[in-house]
Amino acid sequence: MPKRITRLVMPLPSLSMTTPDSGVERRQDPPAVGSLMVDKRHDRVGLVMGHEGPHVQLRPLQGGLEWDVPPEELREPTRAEAMSAKVAVANGRWGL
Repeated sequence: MPKRITRLVMPLPSLSMTTPDSGVERRQDPPAVGSLMVDKRHDRVGLVMGHEGPHVQLRPLQGGLEWDVPPEELREPTRAEAMSAKVAVANGRWGL
């Protein structure tokens, strides 16, 4: 009896991103769903919600509509950017 393939999983292509501190471009895996990333076009921090075609989908931490970002326009947030985004979410919970 032949084996049945139940699911075909294809690897995502590597993304080319720049880190905020080095400015050196390097190849790396796509950002994980749930991680924080910065859209370099608008200096906007977002939560990775998924990958749609060649783009990464980000959503504001406070909630809202997702937007698509080309992989080359993403970078990891600095510590200050990540902390600021998380504080803004916490302040929103308290109505501040």
